[in-house]
Amino acid sequence: MSQLIRVVVRAGALGVASAALGLGGAAVADEPESWQSTPHVSGFDFVLILFLVPFGLFVLISVLSALPSLIRHQGYQPGRPWTGEGEWFGGPREGIEKAPAEDSPALEQAGGQGGTSARY
Repeated sequence: MSQLIRVVVRAGALGVASAALGLGGAAVADEPESWQSTPHVSGFDFVLILFLVPFGLFVLISVLSALPSLIRHQGYQPGRPWTGEGEWFGGPREGIEKAPAEDSPALEQAGGQGGTSARY
């Protein structure tokens, strides 16, 4: 019984939506005479405004954001050793040298397991 009610409700909703779309045709009215007539826009102007200007802004912003690294040109070169310093995100604020030393006997008793198992 409840499945029949669902089918009837869905069919009714679909019917109401179809009727609303079918009966709501385009409004047929002339523009008021007091309005100024709009100028004709050519296809090139349309493409220029809607496509070429945003694409040009995209290219300009991309070049401006990449320009500092292009000027310096000091990136990593394949085959050469890494010369940058290592970073520890979320590590001690004072640096590794001032970090508290861990108790190594306690770590050894834990079985030496670490990493993603979260057992130390």
